[in-house]
Amino acid sequence: MKYHYVFMSKWDHLNGVIYGDILNLENVEFLDAPENNWSIKLLKLVPAPLKSLWNKKFYDRDIAGPICFIFRMSSMLKGREPLFRYLKRRYNGCKLVAYLGDVVSSRAYADLSLLDTYFDLVLSFDKKDCELYKQHHLIYYPTMYSKQAITGNALLAGSDVFFCGKAKDRYECITAIYRRLVDAGMNCDFNIARLCSDVEPVHGIKNIDGMDYGEYLQHVGKTKCLLDVLQGSSVGFTLRVWEALVYGKKMITTNKEIMNAPFYDARQFQCINSPQDIDVNFIANEFQPAPRYIEELSPLNFLRFLESRLG
Repeated sequence: MKYHYVFMSKWDHLNGVIYGDILNLENVEFLDAPENNWSIKLLKLVPAPLKSLWNKKFYDRDIAGPICFIFRMSSMLKGREPLFRYLKRRYNGCKLVAYLGDVVSSRAYADLSLLDTYFDLVLSFDKKDCELYKQHHLIYYPTMYSKQAITGNALLAGSDVFFCGKAKDRYECITAIYRRLVDAGMNCDFNIARLCSDVEPVHGIKNIDGMDYGEYLQHVGKTKCLLDVLQGSSVGFTLRVWEALVYGKKMITTNKEIMNAPFYDARQFQCINSPQDIDVNFIANEFQPAPRYIEELSPLNFLRFLESRLG
């Protein structure tokens, strides 16, 4: 590959899931983006040499050949401007790429003017955002996924439909879907994380503090069908969709955009507008999807895409 890639974002447990296929490549680095941001007031008060020293401490490696820095949404802060300027000066001809893995409206702090000033390529997982913010030249690129090994768990019962996530603005929809499925005789494994204390729990839905991804995948391995309920106005494909593809599971989803996707298969994906739209025969029939789209979703494919775009 042409570039040395430096991914700059706060590390969390899902980074290993998303980037697993490239974690050990010699030309790929992962660094935590700096926790401390320069406030606008500090930008005016702190002498330039001190800013330079801070940025050098963050990244000052001698790299032979072209280098590409990849930032997430969390770095779209005015206080990061000295870092962007430093990188452009320190690494002449380097490329800066922004990957927006959240809808812009969910990140009130994001300063999109930085995209126009410093970034050579701006990608978003959400097609709607690409249209809403087209003045910033957003290009659609779906969330990446590295297929994981699922460990067996003989103590875990199988299910017809599995859901796990925070309720956020979806609680009424999730619980209505649960009732519809249970009333139709489906065996449901529903888990809602950190439910607010003032919300009435639904009998049969587990209220949990959280679930690590390895355990989560054990539940995926034991179910016939995954449930995907969108948050807010997002139309981007979630990790749930990629899990359905790479692990060979059926899916019920509220995302209409899936019917326009190149991987759409009505035998595997059922799109609904309301819980009443659910056809339980879709779950009960004997069709078993085969795992697919593993290479297409891999971050290795993302690096190839960057090479083709950045030149």
